[in-house]
Amino acid sequence: MHVNNLAVLTIEDDQDLRRGITAFLRDIGFKVLEAENGHRGLELFERERPDLVLTDLKMPVMDGFTVISTIANRNPDIPVVAISGTGVVNDAVEAIRLGAWDFITKPITDLGELETIAGKVLARAEERRERRNHLLGLEDLVEKQSRRLSDLANVDALTGLPAKSHLEELFQQALLSRGLHGNPALLSIDLDNLRSVNHTYGHDHGDLLLMEAGKRIKSLVQPFGEICRLSGATFALLTSTHADLPHVVREIKTCVEAPFSVFGQEFFLGVSVGIALFPADGESFEKLVRNADIALSEAKALGGNRHLFYSAGLSQRLREHMKLETLLRRALEREEYALHYQPKVDAETRRIVGMESLLRWYPAGAKEPVSPESFIPILEETGMIVPVGEWVLHTACSQYVAWRSAGMPALRLSVNVSACQFDSGTLSDMVARVLEQTGMDPSCLCLELTESIVMRDMQQTLATLGTLADRGVKLSLDDFGTGFSSLAYLRRMPLHELKIDRSFIMNLPGDGNVAAITESIIAMAHSLNLTVVAEGVETKEQLDFLAARRCQEIQGFYFSRPLDRDDFFTCASRPDGFSRKRPLE
Repeated sequence: MHVNNLAVLTIEDDQDLRRGITAFLRDIGFKVLEAENGHRGLELFERERPDLVLTDLKMPVMDGFTVISTIANRNPDIPVVAISGTGVVNDAVEAIRLGAWDFITKPITDLGELETIAGKVLARAEERRERRNHLLGLEDLVEKQSRRLSDLANVDALTGLPAKSHLEELFQQALLSRGLHGNPALLSIDLDNLRSVNHTYGHDHGDLLLMEAGKRIKSLVQPFGEICRLSGATFALLTSTHADLPHVVREIKTCVEAPFSVFGQEFFLGVSVGIALFPADGESFEKLVRNADIALSEAKALGGNRHLFYSAGLSQRLREHMKLETLLRRALEREEYALHYQPKVDAETRRIVGMESLLRWYPAGAKEPVSPESFIPILEETGMIVPVGEWVLHTACSQYVAWRSAGMPALRLSVNVSACQFDSGTLSDMVARVLEQTGMDPSCLCLELTESIVMRDMQQTLATLGTLADRGVKLSLDDFGTGFSSLAYLRRMPLHELKIDRSFIMNLPGDGNVAAITESIIAMAHSLNLTVVAEGVETKEQLDFLAARRCQEIQGFYFSRPLDRDDFFTCASRPDGFSRKRPLE
């Protein structure tokens, strides 16, 4: 043990013994302080704060027991060794009880024992100090971490914006101070397309977009109120008044809709806003948030990129929406889905050339199917459309193979593909698996994709479509005219057919502008060697207009509504085609 610079206080009334101990300790390197009684010893202790105390127990003025007790109470980390007379065991025990670390009996015949005991208790004292310092360090670390966690609880780690708890705290403070006299509002603001970016490019792109959007919104809304990130791609804005809400919403949409640049690539985001007003839509923060979210959900269900105020009717629709979602979770395993098939008819011969498979849902106990407009958006929102979509493809292909075995001619089977399926990255593998399992001829299968799906990431679109085309599957661009397809991109896609959206067909032939657009679409499709299909045809005038302009195929109620599998087989097997106006009505 290194004893240089360590100080020992020796308290002993026997002068000869004290001097002997002092001389020995100095010889081995200690700095030694001497006291002839307990009172003088405590004075030196308080002034010099030695590293070790050696004290006799029986002394005049103040005994060693008082010294031990006093030092143990004031400085428990400084070791005290008692010097006890031979045979006085009770004194040694009492000294240890009061706080002595060890004891030596008199007379001291071997001063080497003193060195051993001093080294032992000093080592214990060092370990004790290190342990105490370690615990103090841990306590300090815990305190710092607690402060950091407290800060994190009030700050979103990704965007640096205040967290929801901070906004709630501001609301409560204003409520308590009656600072909400201006009729504030809570806006729930959601980035419409961020999930697609995450699916297509990964969360690195999505996180950067989220951070940049948060910065834009924060810099914009600071004059109007406080903003936080709620969760995911959703922010919340607490305004001091709703007098300027139309202006605030316009400003938010304008700033978010400006293009973003991430990793050298340009992205466009839409924004939906749900609005709840205080106190009409909620007197508590949580109720305002909940009702603003309800309005936001409805705004997104209506197509997104819009704002909507909360109303009691929205709450009822949300409850119905949640009820449907709950039922849909078990619909596939309960075998509640069915497929209907709507014929596609050659515009010239009036014979069936194909069919589109359409999903129908019959909940347990229901006599009529639920409207597809009610449940298919829920399947897409929740991602349930991916397994359901595979079931649709597998069921339709299996049915087609069975029909062919029963004598049906080789028609073309069309199956819709959702955005979730296309973005999953597993579409082509799933199609290959179904073709193999069912024995379906890929040349008789046509997958229908909307413009909004194929135009989001052209590089990924071309790769996926190319893989499907290489498998021999036909590809159709559905709802054409409602999106932003460019002729240059259409030329690069391995498409087989183009379907004109029903929103154009319903205004034919009376609307001159729609008629001109439809003629242009048909001419463009012909220039690209694509088969043109018109969906939603319901009148003879619409049929005549389209046939005169060489639209090859017709789909709509004029010929047939969607049919169950037995009625469709009967219809498809008719040799004379659709010789009557509405043969199955």
